[in-house]
Amino acid sequence: MFSSMKKKLSLSMLPLFRSASQEADAGVYYDYADGSSGIQVISVVSTPLDRTAPWHWDYSGPDWLQQQPTEPSAPKRPSDTEEILAPPRITVDHLDRNNQDAIGDNQDNAGNENHEDGVDTGLLDEEPVKPRWPPLTEAQSALLLTSLMDSYPDYVSQKLGRKHCVTAEHLMHYIAEVTQSQSTKETLGICQVLLEDGVIKPLDRKTEFADFQTEANFVYFFDKVSPLDEIDEDELQSLLDDLIRRGNDALFRMMLRRQPGSRSEQELGFIFNELVHIKALAQTSTSIKRELAKVVLLESHSSAGTVLFNQGDEGTSWYIILKGSVNVVIYGKGVVCTLHEGDDFGKLALINDAPRAASIILREPCHFLRVDKEDFNRILRDVEANTVRLKEHGKDVLILEKIPSKSKKEKSVRYSVMAGTAEQTLEYMLDTRTFENETEEEHVPGRDDLLEDYLLTHTMFISVEDLCACLLRYYNSRPRQTNSSDASAVKNRMSLNKRQVIQFVNFWNQVDREVMFQSVTVRDFLKTLCEAVDKDSHQYNLDKAWNVMEDILDNCTKYVEGLNQNSKLNISSDGTKSSEDNLRPIRPSDESVIKVYNADATYSTVRVSADMRASVVLKAAAKKLQIEGNVVLVEMKSNGEYSLFKDEEMSVETKLSVNGRLFCVPKESLAQLNPLPEQQGPNEPTGKLLETVTSKELAYHCTLYDWQLFRNIHETELINHILGRSTGITSNLDRLLVRFNQIQFWVSSEMCLTSSQSKRVHLLKKFIKAAAHCKEYFNLFAFSAIVMGLTNTAVSRLKGTWEKLPSKFAKIFKDFEEIIDPSRNHRASRMLLSNCLDERRKNTTTDPAPVIPFMPLIMKDLTFTHEGNKTLLDDLVNFEKMHMIAECLRQIRNCMTGEMEIVLPSSEKPVTEFNVQNYIRNLKVIDNQRRLMQLSYKREQKKY
Repeated sequence: MFSSMKKKLSLSMLPLFRSASQEADAGVYYDYADGSSGIQVISVVSTPLDRTAPWHWDYSGPDWLQQQPTEPSAPKRPSDTEEILAPPRITVDHLDRNNQDAIGDNQDNAGNENHEDGVDTGLLDEEPVKPRWPPLTEAQSALLLTSLMDSYPDYVSQKLGRKHCVTAEHLMHYIAEVTQSQSTKETLGICQVLLEDGVIKPLDRKTEFADFQTEANFVYFFDKVSPLDEIDEDELQSLLDDLIRRGNDALFRMMLRRQPGSRSEQELGFIFNELVHIKALAQTSTSIKRELAKVVLLESHSSAGTVLFNQGDEGTSWYIILKGSVNVVIYGKGVVCTLHEGDDFGKLALINDAPRAASIILREPCHFLRVDKEDFNRILRDVEANTVRLKEHGKDVLILEKIPSKSKKEKSVRYSVMAGTAEQTLEYMLDTRTFENETEEEHVPGRDDLLEDYLLTHTMFISVEDLCACLLRYYNSRPRQTNSSDASAVKNRMSLNKRQVIQFVNFWNQVDREVMFQSVTVRDFLKTLCEAVDKDSHQYNLDKAWNVMEDILDNCTKYVEGLNQNSKLNISSDGTKSSEDNLRPIRPSDESVIKVYNADATYSTVRVSADMRASVVLKAAAKKLQIEGNVVLVEMKSNGEYSLFKDEEMSVETKLSVNGRLFCVPKESLAQLNPLPEQQGPNEPTGKLLETVTSKELAYHCTLYDWQLFRNIHETELINHILGRSTGITSNLDRLLVRFNQIQFWVSSEMCLTSSQSKRVHLLKKFIKAAAHCKEYFNLFAFSAIVMGLTNTAVSRLKGTWEKLPSKFAKIFKDFEEIIDPSRNHRASRMLLSNCLDERRKNTTTDPAPVIPFMPLIMKDLTFTHEGNKTLLDDLVNFEKMHMIAECLRQIRNCMTGEMEIVLPSSEKPVTEFNVQNYIRNLKVIDNQRRLMQLSYKREQKKY
């Protein structure tokens, strides 16, 4: 049954099969032309992200985003006469027998008995892997007990010979109060951590309880600890912060241990929200994630060296690593790769109904998410059962997926587009997503986001010219009339078609705002459509539609007039551009005066527009510099590296890095190019100036400027960026991403340029406090940049400076580091953004404050989604991909909601002539990592 479904489901289930991690059955299954089959092994090297290195946003995409699995060579097919031997089994004598998911005392996961003495130690790591979350110590347990007894002495009593007993109700009340938990589930998660770490144990020892029991009178006791004489408040707060961070993971494991059929809607929602952060599921559709939330199980193993399954075993489950890491072992090759948190394996054996292609051995204690084969196959069948295919001339033109309807009408069925031609999908949306006579409760255009997703991403699959032509064609379409009695119906249908097109254009204007007016094609289309509506207004009762079109055309006219009246932006590539120019968005027609250098460091100025392509800039520069032959346009970076511009790229000037310069040179001279002296950045710190400014003032001015840059971005620029910068300008996005690098290198530069250790410590405290204030202002952008600047290797190696940092600040910075920790697909950063948006929604007293997100992470998500999913599948637009991209863009729009209204902090320092605003907006930095390291070693010679 399953094997016959594979080709049938290849289109509709592509997002499920395409994971973010390496495929570790560690192989790819091939079907040969003659019907035989084989397995080609892919050797994958996993490179973890260096947290101490600066997050330098390279516009071609960071190296760690560009890493691709090694391309498999052609599979070697065994000869017909060659004897194929089964690989020997790997066994181990310490399979976790306490785990409820382990299979038998004397059996491995395939049901075969273990007779060997153990696993080959060569397949394990020599040094044990350190756990990310070590269990609580007895001292910490005693500290918690002391705090409980001091806060609520009546809660702790002696029962059945145990001195320090507390009921579940009292413990949860104490935890909620002392941690100021926002919800019961957060409190429950912390209690679960205490149970898992053995801080508390159930008084009823006859039954083993893996999960915290919430019955009010259920009794727990603190084991092997006694109260302390006094409480260290800093240590207690540090302990509570750790418990809060670990609570979500513990609650997730707790819910996964519930039987699938007994999970409540709230629990399913929590599991789904956690699955969103799993790297292996990043490319799966929302509907599939919701189905997985119903069936996914937790499998835990406590011993390194455990063999999860052997090469050649039958595939029974798909695994995702929730915590820990595993080695992938292939007979005759040994360990071919290591998989870490967020990676998945075992899926290919289920898809191809084939034996396991590799053995999996644990490197450390692990938690896995497990989806069994029966559930896996059922999800495939359910998706196909809910799929409707529309055909024309025997070919699929539209593939729809049935979705739950929120309509009050009973048995109402709605569909979402999974794939289709751009034109057919447009017609489907006009028929089903634009209605004039429904009430707002019954229908809101774009309610299921299909219409908005189409408009946000349309530049990826249909040109503006084709889109406008399709709309005009639909507006003027006339149904067939079979007899005279159909005349009225035909007229009503034509009237409806016209109103639907106008509603679509109106919603397009709401989504794209003035950006849609930048296209001459769109402006001409609006004029043509407005004339047609004016002509048809009386015959088809289009008075309301005419008013809508008149408003849109008025806005378009004002935009064009504004282009002619406003002065052009004056941007110079020498780094002296005025920050006042950043107050409004850059438009395609805005001009820049840029310096273009020759190989001998002489330069000439060239006036270019934002939408001018690199080939045109190159031609103009070569003419001014009087260079002939095979010339290229190139950015020279401060570290001596260079990058060539592609002919079709736009936004040339804003693509330059912080200290980058533009060169026009013969191609054969590239090897002799050197950075200009001015590119090396400052030689003296600005510490004396910074001493006159408080950390809150720095955060305030930084946040205002970052907000001005962020709000100038339009979603189309992000699409243009991932498409290679050739479909439209990316100037406003470029400025924001360059700003991130600027803040990051500013922090590192000031630390490395400051020679006095005491001043470095003072500066370190100021930056940590500034990061904290940025976080308070919901400026996660600057917060992440400052923290990453302090984790730069050139700064983090200054051990003498860090040792002088007070413990209070060291603890705060440790918390900040954990927020930017890239593990679990940057889960901590994503949760911080989600919490900021939730906190903003809860604030009903004032208008919601905007959130400035960690933009490089959003760009990483967009790049990953674009490169990991095909835009066209069998000549149909992959709208599952468009939905995922649009979701990222919608997140940015959500962050932009509201106005930035923060109060200027009162200065604690004497008023000086130092202009903080200009300083923050024009930071002078060193962006050459080699020079930063040289300065760092000059400050502290010793290598730690």
